[in-house]
Amino acid sequence: MIKMRGVTKIYDNGVVALHDVSVDVAKGELAFLTGPSGAGKSTLLKLITAEEPPTEGLVEIAGHDVGALRRREVPYLRRRIGVVFQDFRLLNERTVLENVMLPLTILGLAPAEQRRRALQVLTVVGLAQRKDARPMELSGGEQQRVAIARAIALDPAILLADEPTGNLDPDITWHIMKLFRLINARGTAVVIATHNYDVVKKMDARVIKIIRGELPEEAVA
Repeated sequence: MIKMRGVTKIYDNGVVALHDVSVDVAKGELAFLTGPSGAGKSTLLKLITAEEPPTEGLVEIAGHDVGALRRREVPYLRRRIGVVFQDFRLLNERTVLENVMLPLTILGLAPAEQRRRALQVLTVVGLAQRKDARPMELSGGEQQRVAIARAIALDPAILLADEPTGNLDPDITWHIMKLFRLINARGTAVVIATHNYDVVKKMDARVIKIIRGELPEEAVA
């Protein structure tokens, strides 16, 4: 599902964010991406979503060579990838339901189908009863669950989460992680970038550790 071979990323300012990285994430796999701040975790996620192109090497996502994609082809790839951020990125002027419907609206689905799918994923994350609330009326954990619902509304093959529990307390963090496990059990490949090593230990999943832009061989086994 995710294939990287000899990937190097050098930004315009000369910073080498990744060097000679090779790693695979299989369909339906759950993996944690760990490492200190500045190690290259966010850059690796940006390569997967085609937000950044590789300087060297192959980045292949769901069979598509990211480096060879034309600009107009990128949105089609991103429909197969859901992304969850630490800061939720919900629109406060819209209801929970409208926030989750947004990617479905962009896709151009009929309003009735948008609503049906949005309610379906809100049920998965346990928030169908809050569909008419505004994000500011929700707790941090509830807002993150809405963000997860929005990310899986298009039934993506890959779900990426960048420090998704960084602002949440331990009890809510564990609830969110169980939700990721549930989504993964449905066949979605899930990659979670996190500094929370306690959660990583408890989840009993694969760990991919980045150290100064590189993946030591023993850290990806």
